[in-house]
Amino acid sequence: MKRDLISIIVPCYNEQEVLPLFYEEASKWVAQLDADVEFVLVDDGSKDNTIHIMRELAEKDSRASSISQAAFSTSGIAARRASRTLFSLSAST
Repeated sequence: MKRDLISIIVPCYNEQEVLPLFYEEASKWVAQLDADVEFVLVDDGSKDNTIHIMRELAEKDSRASSISQAAFSTSGIAARRASRTLFSLSAST
């Protein structure tokens, strides 16, 4: 039986301090799910090093991808592929 794919879309704006912690905790939570999970980290025009942290996370974990807000708003990639899509208000909430 094919497992569901859950997309977790995380808007990130100046989240360099909290993004690594958020990702660590969210990864623990999704490990308990009976589904495949992807994290779509969306840069909302951050002025700090958020985009670099997003890229590092995506390089280390195949479940993660990092994209700009402009690319996300025109693509809708997660909504088309996923069985379920979760949106986070931000990495800091």
